[in-house]
Amino acid sequence: MYKKLEENNINFGISIDGTEQVHDSHRVNLKGEKTFNQLLKRMQDIKEINPEYEFYTLSVNSMYTLKHIEESIKYLVEENLYHSAKKGIFILVN
Repeated sequence: MYKKLEENNINFGISIDGTEQVHDSHRVNLKGEKTFNQLLKRMQDIKEINPEYEFYTLSVNSMYTLKHIEESIKYLVEENLYHSAKKGIFILVN
């Protein structure tokens, strides 16, 4: 699927809410399983196809995740998992 998107010059976003603990605190799949490691695996798969791909990321935060916002921002910056026109961080609060 990624190759089709790339061929048509279509970018897509990744929802990642910070560290594994923070992300998994409210992002589970339909089976109730945590999704952080699944997400990293898919991102790694895409990077193997196109090492230059820059992920567009979005973080949605709750009162729980805001308690960990500093460590989450640090993680996203250290892992280069943030993106905007000026390489800033956008945070939505739910």
